[in-house]
Amino acid sequence: MHFEFLVEEVSTEAALLNLIPKILEVEHTFAIHPFQGKPVIAGTRITVQLGPEKLSAGETVEQILDAHPRLTREGIQAAKAGRQHESVP
Repeated sequence: MHFEFLVEEVSTEAALLNLIPKILEVEHTFAIHPFQGKPVIAGTRITVQLGPEKLSAGETVEQILDAHPRLTREGIQAAKAGRQHESVP
C-alpha cells in the first residue's frame, strides 16, 4: 500500500521522514508533500498541482476521487485546466 502525506511545515516533513519508516512495514511506501503557501483545491488541503501530477503519472480521475473523498471531479478538472487560484472550486 502507498500512503501520501500533505504537510504544512518543513519541520513536520522532517519528523515524518524519521517516524514513518519506523511505523510502516517494509512493503508499504509513502510520499510526503509539503504545501507551504501553495494553492489548494477549495474544501480540501489538496494542492492544485497534485491532481495533474497524479493524472500524468497514470492514475485515473476515479482513482484520485477514491483516494481523496472530499475532492470533486470539478476540482480535478479546474486544477488540470491550470487555474492557479488560492481556492479552486
